[in-house]
This record gives sequence, C-alpha cells and structure tokens, in this order.
Amino acid sequence: MDIFSKVPGFRSENQTKKIVAIIYYLFFIGNMTVIAMSSPESVLITIPPIILPFTVFGLVDIKENIKNKKLIVNTILPTILLSIITFLAYYQH
Repeated sequence: MDIFSKVPGFRSENQTKKIVAIIYYLFFIGNMTVIAMSSPESVLITIPPIILPFTVFGLVDIKENIKNKKLIVNTILPTILLSIITFLAYYQH
C-alpha cells in the first residue's frame, strides 16, 4: 500500500494539489518547530492545523463511500481518532 494514497494532497495524481500540500505541510511543520523551540508547552496548539486536512477529507471519504463497509471501517476509525486528538490538543491549552 502506498502511504501517500491516504495523505490529503497526494491522493490524486494532480501536481497542483501536491505542491499546495507540500507548502501547507512544510509551513505547519516549520511553525511547530519554531513554537517548540520557543515554548515547548505550546506545541499542542500547533497540532490541530496539521491534522485538520486528514479529519476533513476523512469525513468526505466517509460520505462518498457510505455503501462500502470496508472503506467506512478504514476511514471512520482514523477520522474519529484524529478528531479526538485534535479536540484534546486544542483544549489542553
């Protein structure tokens, strides 16, 4: 299984989406690094923006594949986990 087939921005073969995704992920990873170096206790606040695309597109996948039970199981569980992580990270501060 290709790991990039599940990452938003890399799920299709569209070069523009890949470029936007790379910029998005690099921006937030850089942002998280700067915050971690200046204030390690604030790192949790940077987690929701990096997880947001996975949660949103996971919900879109669930809607599009509602009839396919295997895809629902493969999509709904990670989406729920990411939603919980996002909620906890955001409200810890």
